[in-house]
Amino acid sequence: MAKILTATSLSYRLPDGVPATSTRPLVDRFRFLANPTSKEWAGKTLLRNVSFSLPRGQMLALMGPSGAGKSTLLDVLAGRKTGGTVYGSVADLSDNKSYVMQDDCHVGCLTVLETLRYASMLRNPKEWQADEHEERVSYLLNTLGLDHVKASPVGDAFTRGISGGQLKRLSIAVEAVTLPNLIYLDEPTSGLDSSISFEVMDAVRKLCDEGGRSVICTIHQPSADTFALFDGLLLLSEGRMVYEGPADAAKGYFEAMGYNPEGYGNPADFICEVAGGMVCGGGDDPNVSFGEAHVKTPRELERMFKERPERHGKVDSPPAEAAPTPKPPARSSNWMRQFRTLLHRGFLTNRRNKAYRNAQIVKNIIVGVLAGVIFYQQGSLDSPVWNVQTNFPLSAGYNVVSILYFAILYAITGNLQAIPMLFEQKLLFLRERAAGAYTTFPFWLCNVIVNLPLIVGTHVLFTNLTYWLVGLPSDLATLSYMFVVTLLVNLISFFFSQLLAAKCSSSQVALAVFPILFMFLSNFAGFTILLANVQPFWVWAPYVSFPRWAYEGLVYTTFNQKKPEEYEALLTYFGFQDWNSMWSIYILVPYALVVNLLVLWALQPPRSRLRRFKTKAEDKAHARRTGATASRDESRTSSMAMTMESFANVGGPNSSISTAGRPTERRTKGGLAGSSLSSPLLEGAIAEGEDEEEEEGVGTSPKQPLLSSREKELPSGDPSGRRGSWSVSDFRRNSENISLVTGNSGLNVTISGLNYAVHAPDNSRSDSDGMLRILSEVEGRASAGEMVALMGASGAGKSTLLDILAGRKTLDKGTTLTGTLLFNGSERTRPIMRRSAYVTQDNVHLASLTVRQTLEFAAALRMENSTKASRAERIVTVAKMLGLDGILGSRVGGQLSRGISGGQMKRLSIAVEIISLPELIFLDEPTTGLDSAIAHEVMSAVRNLANFNRTVIATIHQPPPATFKLFDKLLLLANGRTCYFGPVSDAPLYFDNMGYRYDDTRLGANPAEFVVAVAGGYESPALP
Repeated sequence: MAKILTATSLSYRLPDGVPATSTRPLVDRFRFLANPTSKEWAGKTLLRNVSFSLPRGQMLALMGPSGAGKSTLLDVLAGRKTGGTVYGSVADLSDNKSYVMQDDCHVGCLTVLETLRYASMLRNPKEWQADEHEERVSYLLNTLGLDHVKASPVGDAFTRGISGGQLKRLSIAVEAVTLPNLIYLDEPTSGLDSSISFEVMDAVRKLCDEGGRSVICTIHQPSADTFALFDGLLLLSEGRMVYEGPADAAKGYFEAMGYNPEGYGNPADFICEVAGGMVCGGGDDPNVSFGEAHVKTPRELERMFKERPERHGKVDSPPAEAAPTPKPPARSSNWMRQFRTLLHRGFLTNRRNKAYRNAQIVKNIIVGVLAGVIFYQQGSLDSPVWNVQTNFPLSAGYNVVSILYFAILYAITGNLQAIPMLFEQKLLFLRERAAGAYTTFPFWLCNVIVNLPLIVGTHVLFTNLTYWLVGLPSDLATLSYMFVVTLLVNLISFFFSQLLAAKCSSSQVALAVFPILFMFLSNFAGFTILLANVQPFWVWAPYVSFPRWAYEGLVYTTFNQKKPEEYEALLTYFGFQDWNSMWSIYILVPYALVVNLLVLWALQPPRSRLRRFKTKAEDKAHARRTGATASRDESRTSSMAMTMESFANVGGPNSSISTAGRPTERRTKGGLAGSSLSSPLLEGAIAEGEDEEEEEGVGTSPKQPLLSSREKELPSGDPSGRRGSWSVSDFRRNSENISLVTGNSGLNVTISGLNYAVHAPDNSRSDSDGMLRILSEVEGRASAGEMVALMGASGAGKSTLLDILAGRKTLDKGTTLTGTLLFNGSERTRPIMRRSAYVTQDNVHLASLTVRQTLEFAAALRMENSTKASRAERIVTVAKMLGLDGILGSRVGGQLSRGISGGQMKRLSIAVEIISLPELIFLDEPTTGLDSAIAHEVMSAVRNLANFNRTVIATIHQPPPATFKLFDKLLLLANGRTCYFGPVSDAPLYFDNMGYRYDDTRLGANPAEFVVAVAGGYESPALP
């Protein structure tokens, strides 16, 4: 079968230097400059010797645990890496390819049809006529199942639109509008339930089959049905390829290697947990007991895969010579076509964005009227403005110059709120430019033209309101001059906002820089500091301050329009004598052009610093020429030798170490010996040295020693299988000596006939009275010590119900809530709700704090009338309950700094909320973004909390069978109605009796996916 993509010995290393995740970038940069050859600054290797080929017309899944290198490999293959070093080669024979990013980014006010039309006009050949674009759009709408929502708005955070699955399919349709023969997808099912995920991937499969297209997809925790859609699988662990071959043969491959798949209904969960070190294997002997087995390291799995090609039906052969990755094809449309399309889309977007437009108009009216009332008739020049005796301005003169200075300040600061909006546009721009939809120049030019009408219109409104109310000279020339000058100031300020949005990493940074920049420039305008009083070392500042040139022109024109001799002393006092009014315009117009050109420069794509070498020998030769990398390798080799020597001293050739009461065998390799349980630690260190020799020129960051199953954070695991992650019994054992005394017997929640509706007359699902019924006659109950799962398809009302139960829904005008909601048989009261906690879906913590410090601040804020000793005791108690006692000293970390893992972060979020030991705990999607092993670990910790007589109510998304069984009851919603409430174990049988067939013997059978599919209408009852 013809290959469309071939990767040979592909490795990737981050660039050397201060890492982007440094928490002390300035200090570390000085340290790097002082000693640039230190191994501390060596870039971390994220991929190691990955080789595979992709036939035409097939779907390949890139899978592995968190941090395995899936997205890195996808970016390297797609040519989206701009820094670091790539080793090996990629032969890409596709002439048209696309990349679907994980996050969906569209213009919310456009419809699905309009979004695809604009995408087609931007990306398809410029020779195409309207009917050709319509034909392509219709094909994609039908193929991806979007035809029935083509007239619906896409929606955004503030506007209700299409569902999550439809949004993801729209993202795929946009990128597939040119019908590429190679499609890259990054986590297309993230945040979707199993039914919607299957729906999305089934549409991709259809797109793949109909046109013979090839797909490479990173995917996270797929269901068995979704996993079965893939032809091939490439499994990664710590950047190493531990399996590559047919997707349906992966389970058998690992089973033949001694891994026990018993208890795994989903083969994808099984193979991901093997790769993540969550399952113990006995090597060739599957009968090896759990205590004698150990978790195989990624290096061991990689070696076994390479040494046993017969296990997966392939024999390694010398790779063919691969050509370097070709440059992306030229864009189909020229810049004028791109300009017209973007201009049309921009004006349509602004016309529909009524909220922003109305806010700008109302803001200028309010500020204009307010300024006019405060300075009412204070701009009159009828009174004297100069005191001849004191040579100082009188109050009349100061009033006028103050009004003019206020006008300039408002013109500057009025664009502050534009920064967040510009950042939203920037995100879409970066995505579409990377996809080849258009270049930077047409976007830049359109952005100026599209925003100009609103800026000019609102400025006319403000100027006319203020000018006449404050009583400035009532002649057309002065009014026109003031309008033009302040408009130029307004435009320059807007361009500066664009510049900050283009160059800053986030809107928060830009919003922080904006006031600093304009406070500095405004202080040298000549009002707060007279030009004659500027210190010598700041003498340059007034010349770069555009408010100074505007202010000088306004003051000179206002006071020098009719009687210059009367105001000469005042102009001299401010340093504005001998000025020409037109000079200000001559300066401000080029100033605006220069700043706008800087915006164009800032929007240009960064220069790629990616280094490519076909072989590591090339990099080694380059290192010898530069000297830096070679020195770092030598330092790392010396450090490895010292580490190995220290291990030898600990183990010793004649030592016998016993762990957990078991005698250990001595294993010797290279003269070093140790116990069987610690042998992975020792062998890992030796293997590190061997790996350095194998991968010459590939630098690695300092690594933690490889741990055996007992040396990890993980306890003994599931005694009946090979699972190495924390189970409920592990959490119970970790907290077995804890006694929680709160003085209460728990909280029971009763829901009866609950209805919730909002006024939405424009929604097609609304009733005749304009009310949209989100919840209807919901029934349920949660008792103390129970875990209740709120489940349903997307849009079923799960999160709405959880918010209502937690008292987080406010009854606004046009909102109705009826029914009975009782807590221990009583109505909701504030004291009762103080005994509850709500864990949000997102983890929000201070990255610089440790886990202990985070809990200390949470305890200080939430535990009333407590002592320091009692808070410290409570922190230890909660940490043991959630398995956090071993990482109390670890830094939390965040996006810019490395910290604890995703599962630990979620458990920390739970710990923060339950530090006061509430009796009722609400959790909103606690497993989103976690793989099946970590999700099970988190929910096992929650199960342990419920066992302490806590009531837990959680919305949960696509749980695997083992996690689903942790719950006591299920409240299943369908379109806001209760379609099942009862024990979790009885749910499949209940629907089976209704005619829906659930086959628990089927490979990958998951009762949670089955009941959600029934509730969402994805399952049909069997015919009699």
